[in-house]
Amino acid sequence: METNENERDAAVGQGARLDVLTYSAESTFRNCRRKYRHRYVDGIVLRGEDAEALYVGDLWHGMSELLVLGESDPRAQETAAAIERRDAETGTVRAAVPGDDRPAVLSLAFLEDVLRGWEGVPWKRRIRHQLRAMLLGYRARWAPQGGARPGDEGLLDPDFEFLDVEVGFELEIRNPESGRSSRSFSSRGKVDGVVRSRRDGRLWIWERKTARSVGGDYVDRLWTDAQIQRYGAAVSSIFGEPVAGAVYDVSVKPLLKQAEEVHESPDAHMIRFTGEIEKRRKAWAEAGKDPAKWEKERERVSKLKSLEPVHKSAESDEEYLSRLVEWTGAQDKYARLLVPFVPADLEESLADTWETSQQILDARRRGKWSRNRSQCYAFGRPCAYVTLCKANQDPDSPDETLATLYEAAPPHQELGPSRARRWFDAGGILQEDGGGDLPGFDSQIGGPPLDDSTLF
Repeated sequence: METNENERDAAVGQGARLDVLTYSAESTFRNCRRKYRHRYVDGIVLRGEDAEALYVGDLWHGMSELLVLGESDPRAQETAAAIERRDAETGTVRAAVPGDDRPAVLSLAFLEDVLRGWEGVPWKRRIRHQLRAMLLGYRARWAPQGGARPGDEGLLDPDFEFLDVEVGFELEIRNPESGRSSRSFSSRGKVDGVVRSRRDGRLWIWERKTARSVGGDYVDRLWTDAQIQRYGAAVSSIFGEPVAGAVYDVSVKPLLKQAEEVHESPDAHMIRFTGEIEKRRKAWAEAGKDPAKWEKERERVSKLKSLEPVHKSAESDEEYLSRLVEWTGAQDKYARLLVPFVPADLEESLADTWETSQQILDARRRGKWSRNRSQCYAFGRPCAYVTLCKANQDPDSPDETLATLYEAAPPHQELGPSRARRWFDAGGILQEDGGGDLPGFDSQIGGPPLDDSTLF
């Protein structure tokens, strides 16, 4: 066993800097080795994929981070004051935040900066309204009882005190049998937050999630989250004490669409009208009603408002936002779920990481990155690399076609400082240097509209 491991490590090269292995990279390798190669070895991504697929989740993640910084960081007051001075002319931010809610001012100002120019871009407008509504609903849901004001201690959660946010870590990957550390990989990641219980003083990990709902088997699936087990071990080593478990701060994503202008053409109206009349006539006959009375019933039905030609004005931004605020204001759109850690699960997760690292080394040594065809169209959507895989099987596929679809992107970009943090550290000024948690974001301005299915 030991000899085989040494040979595998030697194949990569001894003395070299350890390669990074994140949980995302592990999961990708387990699902499809070919996809792992394209993303983490070749370092390529589908153009615009990160920006299009992760806008809402990443922006909400950043806005939530700023809620914590706004309450806990001593620079928050000065940054918020600078934002309000810049906002004085338009009042865009301050007018949307109820009361003296400094953290919400920071969060909303970040959103406005990232989505600047939203007025002329439909998908930006939609995202802006959705996230503004989520922010208001989130703050209203978790405001402390007893009349405490936003900005008071414990607003984020009366049961937990935030110790830090966006905590990066690096763990050794060890052979579970020999205890030997890998000479090729280290496990790295970033924890959304670390909190301490105000009740018993124990440490917990704070993990933000966005979901379509928190019903069904959502809670049960949290128990299978091997990633968070790994994070628990990392936080324990950093803080020097055990971690009790994870607090999942879950927010439901609003799926409401802004109503568009509708004008039913005469032909379309006639088809709909005659179809509805015929459907009702058949139902009348099947119910055994008097056929002689159908004409009178037909006359009544034909005058129904629902059968008139449809002419609807487009829903205004104000109307859409109002509807979103009402929807996101429901308490069932937010949940905080506590999942205690199980030591056996952690041991299994760490052992799995070792095994995966050895399989990656073996794939590198042999140059074999097999494709898992069941993942090419998993969940009804094509894999980002399916075009590339098809082209590799076609010797006549032009390289320039692939060049227009894919671009180079360093792996593990999520490990860098978040865009929200860089924005905050710069005094509430948006940085244009790329990187962070929204790769390629600004390059999407004026780009193609996003389909709703790609937003979440």
